[in-house]
Amino acid sequence: MSQLSAADVYARLVNDYIAHCQVALAVYEYLVTIDQEISMVWKRKITAASVLLLASRSLMVLDPIFEVIPVSSQASCQAGLFLSDITFAFNQIVVALFSALRVYAISQQVQKKKIISGLVFGLSIIPLATNIFNWSRTTIVWQPDSGGCAVMSALSEDLNNRAAADEKQRDCHGCRRRGHDMGEFVPAFSGDATLEAALFHYGRTTPRWNTVLHSPPCYQCSTVPDFQHVEQHIKLRPALPPVHALRTRTALHAQPAAAQRARR
Repeated sequence: MSQLSAADVYARLVNDYIAHCQVALAVYEYLVTIDQEISMVWKRKITAASVLLLASRSLMVLDPIFEVIPVSSQASCQAGLFLSDITFAFNQIVVALFSALRVYAISQQVQKKKIISGLVFGLSIIPLATNIFNWSRTTIVWQPDSGGCAVMSALSEDLNNRAAADEKQRDCHGCRRRGHDMGEFVPAFSGDATLEAALFHYGRTTPRWNTVLHSPPCYQCSTVPDFQHVEQHIKLRPALPPVHALRTRTALHAQPAAAQRARR
């Protein structure tokens, strides 16, 4: 068995520190907002929006935890990386759905809102397809000497350019096998650009919504959503009062003062 060099040991130690810091931060963020989750989700009727919110919060915690699970055999390597990949895949789907729903929520034109929302979702989900293609052509190998898992890709160096899993064997249990080639970056960037353009256009031109949510700078990033904004946008709560309330208020103002006092 080959011995690890000092540089390899140091790199692995730094990687472990960073991975465990991610777990601590994710768990802390989840715990400090658990009271808001209880009041905004569990004490109300379960809807599709609340399920999506719960999925986002759960994946935010599970994803980094699966990255630091210790491995001791070939089977544990495959199981650990499989769980990590599945969690990451569902996380990408949730982010794509949130992006599409935000566009759908603030758009007033029925036909265009479906088209633009579908476009944002389609572009945002393409990176998942490229990752699945990459994952299907990788081999996971347990390395007892390093105590980690090596991921080897059958893709060419050009296709696998800047991907986390390449043809080199790495002590990479916990490393994310996520491609960052142009086939993934271009549609992801296009999806973000379409989302931002739609949010800016509809948020700027219509008084129907109080605020406009902006997407995170990284399309793969999963952040804890602001509960007030989620309730406002996903549940489609208009800022203006209903039409019948406006009519009632106008009718009251049109009546003489004596009539208004009599009604009271």
